[in-house]
Amino acid sequence: MVEKLGETAAIRLHPKGFIHRYEIGSGRYAGRSLTLVKPLTFMNRSGEILKPVLREAKAARDDILVVFDSLDLEPGV
Repeated sequence: MVEKLGETAAIRLHPKGFIHRYEIGSGRYAGRSLTLVKPLTFMNRSGEILKPVLREAKAARDDILVVFDSLDLEPGV
Protein backbone atom coordinates (compact mmCIF):
# COMPACT_ATOMS: atom_id res chain seq x y z
CA MET A 1 0.00 0.00 0.00
CA VAL A 2 2.76 2.48 0.90
CA GLU A 3 4.66 1.62 -2.26
CA LYS A 4 1.60 2.25 -4.44
CA LEU A 5 0.93 5.61 -2.79
CA GLY A 6 4.61 6.47 -3.24
CA GLU A 7 4.37 5.68 -6.96
CA THR A 8 1.20 7.75 -7.32
CA ALA A 9 2.75 10.72 -5.48
CA ALA A 10 6.22 10.26 -7.07
CA ILE A 11 7.77 9.80 -3.61
CA ARG A 12 10.72 7.42 -3.33
CA LEU A 13 11.32 5.59 -0.07
CA HIS A 14 14.87 5.38 1.28
CA PRO A 15 16.19 3.09 4.03
CA LYS A 16 16.76 4.79 7.37
CA GLY A 17 17.68 3.90 10.91
CA PHE A 18 20.13 1.48 12.41
CA ILE A 19 18.27 0.15 15.41
CA HIS A 20 14.73 1.02 14.28
CA ARG A 21 14.72 0.09 10.62
CA TYR A 22 12.29 1.79 8.28
CA GLU A 23 12.00 3.39 4.86
CA ILE A 24 10.95 7.03 4.55
CA GLY A 25 10.28 9.50 1.76
CA SER A 26 8.78 12.97 1.54
CA GLY A 27 7.19 15.06 -1.16
CA ARG A 28 3.97 16.77 -2.14
CA TYR A 29 0.68 15.23 -3.17
CA ALA A 30 -2.56 17.02 -3.98
CA GLY A 31 -0.98 20.30 -2.89
CA ARG A 32 -0.01 19.03 0.58
CA SER A 33 3.24 17.89 2.17
CA LEU A 34 3.36 14.13 2.60
CA THR A 35 5.84 11.84 4.33
CA LEU A 36 5.50 8.10 3.76
CA VAL A 37 7.00 5.60 6.20
CA LYS A 38 7.26 1.84 5.92
CA PRO A 39 8.53 -0.12 8.96
CA LEU A 40 10.99 -2.90 8.16
CA THR A 41 10.40 -4.70 11.44
CA PHE A 42 7.88 -7.27 12.60
CA MET A 43 4.43 -5.67 12.85
CA ASN A 44 4.31 -5.88 16.65
CA ARG A 45 7.52 -3.80 16.81
CA SER A 46 6.60 -1.22 14.17
CA GLY A 47 5.60 1.36 16.80
CA GLU A 48 9.24 1.63 17.88
CA ILE A 49 10.01 3.82 14.87
CA LEU A 50 7.44 6.44 15.83
CA LYS A 51 9.72 8.78 17.80
CA PRO A 52 12.58 8.87 15.27
CA VAL A 53 10.13 9.29 12.39
CA LEU A 54 8.27 12.15 14.07
CA ARG A 55 11.59 13.84 14.82
CA GLU A 56 12.84 13.46 11.25
CA ALA A 57 9.55 14.55 9.67
CA LYS A 58 9.14 17.42 12.17
CA ALA A 59 5.60 16.19 12.75
CA ALA A 60 3.24 15.67 15.67
CA ARG A 61 1.34 12.51 16.61
CA ASP A 62 -1.86 14.10 15.32
CA ASP A 63 -0.30 14.27 11.84
CA ILE A 64 -0.12 10.47 11.53
CA LEU A 65 -2.39 8.24 9.48
CA VAL A 66 -1.70 4.53 10.01
CA VAL A 67 -2.53 2.12 7.18
CA PHE A 68 -2.42 -1.63 7.73
CA ASP A 69 -3.91 -4.70 6.09
CA SER A 70 -4.32 -7.21 8.94
CA LEU A 71 -7.40 -5.87 10.64
CA ASP A 72 -9.37 -8.17 12.94
CA LEU A 73 -7.24 -11.28 12.56
CA GLU A 74 -7.35 -13.83 15.35
CA PRO A 75 -4.18 -13.93 17.51
CA GLY A 76 -1.45 -15.98 15.86
CA VAL A 77 -2.90 -15.65 12.36
